[in-house]
Amino acid sequence: MKKPFYKKFFYALVSLSVALTLSSCGKNKTSVTSDTDESEGVENLAQQVLSESSSHASATEGSTVGLNSFSSTHDTSQFSDMNQLTTACSYSSPYKTCSGATGTIDWNSCSVTYSGVSIATMTGGWNEDWTSASECQHSYLSDGGSVVRSATRSAITYTLGRKTITDTTGGTAYDGTVFTSGGIRTTRASGNRSVSMTTGSAIHRTGISRKGITYFDYYMVPSLTVSGSLKNSSSNLLTSNRTIGGSLTVYHNLLKYTATSQFNSVVWTDSSCCYPTSGNIAFTFTGANKPANSATMAFSSSCGTATLTTVTDSGSFTSSMTLESCE
Repeated sequence: MKKPFYKKFFYALVSLSVALTLSSCGKNKTSVTSDTDESEGVENLAQQVLSESSSHASATEGSTVGLNSFSSTHDTSQFSDMNQLTTACSYSSPYKTCSGATGTIDWNSCSVTYSGVSIATMTGGWNEDWTSASECQHSYLSDGGSVVRSATRSAITYTLGRKTITDTTGGTAYDGTVFTSGGIRTTRASGNRSVSMTTGSAIHRTGISRKGITYFDYYMVPSLTVSGSLKNSSSNLLTSNRTIGGSLTVYHNLLKYTATSQFNSVVWTDSSCCYPTSGNIAFTFTGANKPANSATMAFSSSCGTATLTTVTDSGSFTSSMTLESCE
């Protein structure tokens, strides 16, 4: 039986949330054998970028186009069985309504549950502008279609008081870069998809502790191309291996550095493996507190592994990675 799409969307958000927690709350000591502290910081960033791009790709491969990474869910590291997670906050009625080609998503304080217990509440929502009314109703991009999604505030508050907030309303990054209010655009042409921001805009995410302290704050600007899919089928009309190209830029407002990642033929060559197995992501860093000068994450044919080469003023360092974003 095919998994309902909103659950697929939810699982993508879960993996992204874990990556965000790693990148903002400290170093992951279990997933990499690292030569230097600099490499550990870069490894967390690399995991985050892979998770973000993979969730965009995964969300465009089903029979609908989901919200992918627009709203981060809870940290599920304490749960051993991800498949037990369920949510009442589905990407459908009653939370989504359409008026012509304009969609409105209102979470209306819906509850995210685990084994029947409420663990988080979602508030706020998203606005959508589709190419046609039919596409809005079915949340499906036909060839040549596009959708732009924007949010004033989409938040998830956990039972212990911590919250994650996502918006596209614009603002100023740590280095003075000004972003305008806008949205994230997904388009489809001949089965290929592109994910980018409307002119001058960015995705903004903040994490607030139960004591009101901001523990992560950053802007992201994707400019990604996606072709094929992880699981090829006649239903999604995608018959080649999933491949991601393009770039993703992250402005870390608290850490005060910018990371630009370039995707070089990142391919999921094995349909039984939910990680890339060829290609690489090249990173460049700017800012007073940059963790390195550059880095490259090269994917291995051995499912779930990669090699990270980090270049700092002290030299070049290589570490092995266990990938964490399974999309």
